[in-house]
Amino acid sequence: MTAQTQAAVDWWNAMARDLGLAPIVKLTKTRERHLQARIQEPEWDREKIEALVRSSSFLLGNNDRGWKVNFDFLINPNSYVKILEGRYNNGRRHQGIQAPAGKYEGLAI
Repeated sequence: MTAQTQAAVDWWNAMARDLGLAPIVKLTKTRERHLQARIQEPEWDREKIEALVRSSSFLLGNNDRGWKVNFDFLINPNSYVKILEGRYNNGRRHQGIQAPAGKYEGLAI
């Protein structure tokens, strides 16, 4: 396991402990491969992801199934991007992003 991978595991487990989420018990080869791929992506921003998770009641279990975000969801290439794009922001749109100029001018995305 690389130092970056261990740091990400430690980060998740600290956040999970603090928020009542499931910790990583075993980092399988598949999980490690997915995590390493996410770490290499420029959009992967643990601080931003953590802030969004902490502020999302949906990701913390306030939904019709009581589902909570878990590590496998987070390292999924589509899921973490949805978090960053604000899909789970308690019904609020992501702040600061505007539609491109043209017929959509003035609309928030």
